[in-house]
Amino acid sequence: MNETTTPDAAPIPPGTADVMMGYDPDLWVALPTGWPFKGHDSATTWVELTLGDICSRSPSITRSRRRHARAVLDYLARWPSEGESRFLLAPNLDELTAILRVQYAWCEGERESMLRQLVLASDQDAVEPPALERFASEGLGDGWRGVRYSDTDGVLEATAVYAFRSEPYDLRISCHVGPPELVPVLMPIVDAFVHGTSVVPAE
Repeated sequence: MNETTTPDAAPIPPGTADVMMGYDPDLWVALPTGWPFKGHDSATTWVELTLGDICSRSPSITRSRRRHARAVLDYLARWPSEGESRFLLAPNLDELTAILRVQYAWCEGERESMLRQLVLASDQDAVEPPALERFASEGLGDGWRGVRYSDTDGVLEATAVYAFRSEPYDLRISCHVGPPELVPVLMPIVDAFVHGTSVVPAE
């Protein structure tokens, strides 16, 4: 569904620092990282409750849209998290496309080189290298942002990638946007998610 590059470093032990995501729950759905998850013991109850929430903010509901959304949520509920946090952009039943991922690892190497590498690295072939631009986040400080365009089975798709160093972590936030025409529509929403992300001392 989107690229699979992750920061390559040792696992983060508990009690060090927490990465907090302050996002709009009317736009984003936090995807399970394992079970139990947010009071749910299994995918079944999580899918039903999440589907109900999305339906409640949808202007129109049809059987086909509801069935499609249930299939998407059921798939995502069983998608291994591999030590990262993932979110689905789901303002309504008609828009279940963008997957956002938050990945982090211990700070490593020279700051600017590492952050640029995190934006540029991918296991998908880019149509051209993404143009890097400075991006200042309210919660993570100064970092880099780029939009990667890749050819997937003859279809051009875009992924927005951000990288920051906020001690003790290097963070990579990526969002599979989809068709290039959605970039100007979705980037402000993704930017807002990034602004709401921060690193805080562990409690």
